[in-house]
Amino acid sequence: MVIHKHYKYMRKNLFKWSLIFAVALTFTACKDEVDPVWEPTDTVWSSDGAFVVGSGSNYSGIDGDLTYFDYATSKTTLKAFQGANGKSLGSNPNAGICYGSKVYLAVTEENVIEVLDKNTFKELAEIKTTDQLGETQGVKPRQLFAMNGKVYYTTYGGINGSVAEMDTTSYTLTRSWTVGSYPEGITGTSASGNKLFVANSDYGKGNGTLSIINLDATKTTSAVSTFSATGLKNPMQVFIANGDYYVVDLGSYTSDYKQINTGLKKITEANGTYKADSVAPATMAALYNGSTFCTVSAPYGMGDVSYNLYDGKKVTPLTGVSVDSPAAMNIDPKTGNIFIASYSLVGGWPSYTTNGYVREFSLDGKPVAQFDCGIAPSCIFFKTSLK
Repeated sequence: MVIHKHYKYMRKNLFKWSLIFAVALTFTACKDEVDPVWEPTDTVWSSDGAFVVGSGSNYSGIDGDLTYFDYATSKTTLKAFQGANGKSLGSNPNAGICYGSKVYLAVTEENVIEVLDKNTFKELAEIKTTDQLGETQGVKPRQLFAMNGKVYYTTYGGINGSVAEMDTTSYTLTRSWTVGSYPEGITGTSASGNKLFVANSDYGKGNGTLSIINLDATKTTSAVSTFSATGLKNPMQVFIANGDYYVVDLGSYTSDYKQINTGLKKITEANGTYKADSVAPATMAALYNGSTFCTVSAPYGMGDVSYNLYDGKKVTPLTGVSVDSPAAMNIDPKTGNIFIASYSLVGGWPSYTTNGYVREFSLDGKPVAQFDCGIAPSCIFFKTSLK
């Protein structure tokens, strides 16, 4: 996932896992569902294309949709969901993942998780999150993660939000947990610790928290630990890289609407107190090969946009990488190529009612491809397979 820069809804051993658990919000790779656990020996066997979720425009009454870019043919399929199913995807689709033979999409304003065949884009199921979690806790599904034959999704819910666990065969709710305020990004690990990690954004009010969910706990009420970290305001994405825990923090806004204190921040703990220290400029990030971050820093109202690589030690500017108005990003786990989605400019300003576009770059910043996508791109993920 991938974060929109204008997004307005705005202790020691737990963080020291091995590099293989750098499965984060940035991508979830597809795997045959008879053995769907991401294990140390898994490698990405193929990556056939890129999906782009377009949120549309609630204000203008424009529904969102799904774009697919095929690597082999360089063909772009706009409105892929609508074309395959003869109906609209609905209002404000926000996130997507590929897992097994399926694609899962979180459609926020419809309170729906759509399940599609990853090859044909045909709808396999439409799950109402309010049916699974109730009319209060099930509202506004936001982000997705998958492992162990389960799909997990966050919802804004009531005073505090929820994380739901759904079986990928029956599509039934198996468990749910209450976490912090307005949860967004989610990731986890199965091979060590069996835990989920959640970024609770607090709707950009400045009191964001993190939650750890112990999937081995026998009672859901005792499975969740939610805590704050000094320097953390509005967490959106979470990553585990080289055994360390990182968060993309969207910071806060000044009285004149300038976005400040953003960044890729490393979480550390000492004597039961957590800190979030900025290590790279970022309002969105993606992780490649468990160790290299690509970040885009585009804080609202602050001028220049920067594109960087961060290897855990230093920040290196990515020269040659640029888009007009960054909206979402990800890195293909097979090729290492960087995909950055942008709003199109109309009259010199980002347009929220016309199609956007995506530019593909190599990891050293060289242009590879460009293709159109839907309105207000919010998420990029990939049609990958594991072996």
